[in-house]
Amino acid sequence: MIAVITSFYNGDSVRYAELALESIRKQSIGFDNIRIYIHIDGNLDLEHEEYLNRNKLYFHKVLRSKENIGLAKGLNRLLPLIREDFIFRMDLDDVSYVDRFSCQLKYFEDNKGLGLIGCNADEINEFNDIEYTRIFPENHKEISKSLMKVCPILHPTFCFRRELIEMGIRYPDYHLTEDLGFIFKAYQKGVEFGNCQEILFAWRKTAGFYKRRTIRRSIVEFSVYIKIIFEIKPISFSYIFPLSRLIFRFFPNKLVKVIYNSNLRNSLLRK
Repeated sequence: MIAVITSFYNGDSVRYAELALESIRKQSIGFDNIRIYIHIDGNLDLEHEEYLNRNKLYFHKVLRSKENIGLAKGLNRLLPLIREDFIFRMDLDDVSYVDRFSCQLKYFEDNKGLGLIGCNADEINEFNDIEYTRIFPENHKEISKSLMKVCPILHPTFCFRRELIEMGIRYPDYHLTEDLGFIFKAYQKGVEFGNCQEILFAWRKTAGFYKRRTIRRSIVEFSVYIKIIFEIKPISFSYIFPLSRLIFRFFPNKLVKVIYNSNLRNSLLRK
């Protein structure tokens, strides 16, 4: 039995949410072995409430917040409720390929010292077309090195042991940077990382993806990377990476899109 934690709010596409849920239901390990924990972030309109009612039998636990509290706080509300040994992340606009859960569980079985893993992923657009494939570093040493430059594990591909919750690891309330913060908290606790090298996930990038690269997020992200570098390798030239990233955030969206979809990001992940 495994747990899946996710969040849902008025800004989510119901059409994408249906596809995401379908991909969970069709997992090769069997839906009888899956429990979905979902946080409802704020009041929902009729269309979103109908989605919940239509699929209520598929959700093991539903928690609601009267106001929008954000992804980090919402997921943190779910974590203490979980009793399953393995916890998978999933956003309701992405797609898990049919063998994702079984392959990541097998990866844990083959690498018993690991506490948090991800996998490689396709990037898809609004029409489900694959635009790019992200290849992430595999072992803990490579991931720790990449952590000073980029987020080396794709957040919605997270799978981690329940022991991380028992260690007190939670999502820090970093504006749109909670994934990097979670990895950093786990790193500080001595958790070992890995990435299954199979492509098991489709990560959706819509038009709003680039618009979320706000000044506020850029400053928060910059400060988190500075903390990470100071923790891992305080005397180094690695500070140039968050500084370059901060400058990059002020580029026009069209140029950001071109650079983001180039081979540069993959090369940073693999070095």
